[in-house]
Amino acid sequence: MEGCHRLMRVYTLNRVVHWSIFGLLFPIIILMILEKGLDLFQAGVVFSTYSAAIILLELPTGGLSDTIGRKKVYLASMAANLLGVVVVILSWEFYTVAAGFLFLGVGRALASGSIDAWFIDEYHRINGESGLQKAIAKVEVFVAIGIATSSIIGGLLPMTLGPLTAEVRGWDIYTGNLLIIAMMIVLQTILTQRLVVEELDGSEESTALSGLRKLPQVLASSMEYGVRNRIILLLLAGMVVFGFGLSGVELLWQPKLKDIIGNDSDTWIFGLVSAGYFLMGVAGNIAVTPLCRRLNENYVLALFLIRLMVGAMLFSLALQEGAVGFVLFFLLVFMFNSMETSPRAVILNSEVPKEKRSTILSFESLVFQLGVIAGKVTMGYISNTYSIGSAWTVGAALVFISCSVFVAPSMVRKGRDFVSGKDIEESQDRSHHVL
Repeated sequence: MEGCHRLMRVYTLNRVVHWSIFGLLFPIIILMILEKGLDLFQAGVVFSTYSAAIILLELPTGGLSDTIGRKKVYLASMAANLLGVVVVILSWEFYTVAAGFLFLGVGRALASGSIDAWFIDEYHRINGESGLQKAIAKVEVFVAIGIATSSIIGGLLPMTLGPLTAEVRGWDIYTGNLLIIAMMIVLQTILTQRLVVEELDGSEESTALSGLRKLPQVLASSMEYGVRNRIILLLLAGMVVFGFGLSGVELLWQPKLKDIIGNDSDTWIFGLVSAGYFLMGVAGNIAVTPLCRRLNENYVLALFLIRLMVGAMLFSLALQEGAVGFVLFFLLVFMFNSMETSPRAVILNSEVPKEKRSTILSFESLVFQLGVIAGKVTMGYISNTYSIGSAWTVGAALVFISCSVFVAPSMVRKGRDFVSGKDIEESQDRSHHVL
């Protein structure tokens, strides 16, 4: 029991610090890039560079995590992130800013699925399958609180520390955010090195070279496994459409809020709204456990209902023209979206063996990112041609369409397996259908 408590404490601390780093940057990221002298088109190219690095490296880094160890890969991600932040701090033109975000994309890809897979492996070793959904939901509550708090701080730093950093030649009011982020990355590296304990299989080489040699085989077998497994394939298909539909919210909420309030000069406003939707993640992760319990742990049905509500809230958001309605439905979209994480994780991980876990988790993140990138291009075009409301209406329709995967026969049977309380391994054996 003590081992499980320690595991939860270490994992929670790691996730809170990790995502708090992101929260410090999120409220001012566009303003920071523009302050470097870039225009909006160049800023879009910078974000594309970041996304391209994630997409290209998502699967290889997940496979590397499965071969040389989750901890090693995560520590490498911290090094890449630190390098990216330093490059951005020193940058004052397009190419160097793009290079900095390229390194940040590499860091994001390396981090994807590494510590999460480590936690799930350790949890299964200590506790078996029982209680995983509840454990993940608890961690997500603390993560949401951490990222909400850091978002508020991130919005305030340009107004407090910013005037001091702006006095340094070559720096601006947003450099303070980057300096704090760099210090937190160093702290996270030290904490991970000391607290995360990973026991690698002694029968396997764990050098980077041996891991790279095994990588093509690991990737091929894991991708084949993901495609041939009906449950995983349906989840991935749904994630592509879901990411496509939801991408317009992240892309367009700031210009929409600017249009409504008529002012974007006070960075604290965007920090406060950012904190609000992350805090709604707390509410969502608190609410999802009793919802799943009320549905007799039928996680498939839970996901179906949650996605329906995400679509409904997004459609309602598309109709809003006032500040109160905008904020209300904007926050509700993120609350219901946050409820997806833990039940989806239980379904996916019940289908994935340990040796393929990081790769499959990265595969899931990859297809989601592909949907998001395609969605941002499409939603940007629709919003420019018609309106932001029209883009969000299309997005809501796509979210509704993504619900269809949960009424597929394989998914329905999977939900009944959870309700029946049968052993997950038996459920896996029955659900490994080949298309």
